[in-house]
Amino acid sequence: MLPRAGARGAARTAGFGIGALRGSWAKPAAAYVGEGAREEARRARIGELQGELQCLDIELAEVRTRRDMVAGRRTTLGAEVAALPTDAPLRQAHARASAVADTVRRAREKRDACALALAEAAEATKGARAALHEGARDLGLPADAAELAEVRRSLADHEVALVAYWPALRERSDAARSVGTERTELGEAAGRAAELGQRAEDAAREAASAAERHATLVAMVGAPVAELERRLPETAQALRDCERD
Repeated sequence: MLPRAGARGAARTAGFGIGALRGSWAKPAAAYVGEGAREEARRARIGELQGELQCLDIELAEVRTRRDMVAGRRTTLGAEVAALPTDAPLRQAHARASAVADTVRRAREKRDACALALAEAAEATKGARAALHEGARDLGLPADAAELAEVRRSLADHEVALVAYWPALRERSDAARSVGTERTELGEAAGRAAELGQRAEDAAREAASAAERHATLVAMVGAPVAELERRLPETAQALRDCERD
């Protein structure tokens, strides 16, 4: 019987009431109430634990069985893996394939570069041919390769002939230098001769002037000088006589 509303309490039928809260609760079996109840609970718990241990033993046996199976499979797989060939040849083949691919790539790049260079060379050749024909037309020379080779041979023969004439040309050059030197010396000699002629004319004029002055002096002092010249021997004789005395 539950407690009345608003009262606090518990009934023998496991009902309880606390104010407005009312309800009931019961255990499947009595526990912790008396020695017998505790023993019964202990035995029940032991039975449950033994059952759990049996289940665990069964699961452990199954796990061991599966472990043995896995170990056997692992051994079998290990043997199979050991029997399989290594991946070294595959790695080597892959490396060789990569190297070949890289070589092919470089070869293609080189081929493309060569093709571009060939196209540029062809264009340059075309321009050179056009320039050759235009230059040959302006210079009056043949544009054919064979005819140009003949012109080249003629130029080579001309160079050989020039080499043969080289000593004579050198002698002519030396002679021209000698003539130039002689002409220079001749000019210098002519200059010196003109200078000497001028000096001779000046000396002649000075000599004529000196002769004129001498004649004038002779005319002015001729008689006294003649008298002195006449008396000079007498004076000399008188000096000698004085020296003897």
